[in-house]
Amino acid sequence: MNNNVATTLKVIAIALFVCGFIAGIVFGNQFPRTVVSGTAHRPIIEEAFNWGLMMLSWISALISGVLLLAIAEIIKLLQESVLMAKPAIEELKSTYYTAENYHKR
Repeated sequence: MNNNVATTLKVIAIALFVCGFIAGIVFGNQFPRTVVSGTAHRPIIEEAFNWGLMMLSWISALISGVLLLAIAEIIKLLQESVLMAKPAIEELKSTYYTAENYHKR
């Protein structure tokens, strides 16, 4: 019962988790937050790590990855239900869709 689509979606979701984590740290460092302090005559401009951008990246990667995992699980469960229903469907076809039963309707 190996489903290639579900497995591919799970791999993509895990890669999204890892890349989102790394990207959050990189974005927080590459796009620093500017802090202005001091007086109007002597402003002090400092750059600090952008925690908000990092958290935004992490949360978006988390939500996207969880949604992909959920879709993969739904696909897997649908395949399992179809495989479980196949014998019953074949039995119904053989019982009710014979030539004699079809003409009796």
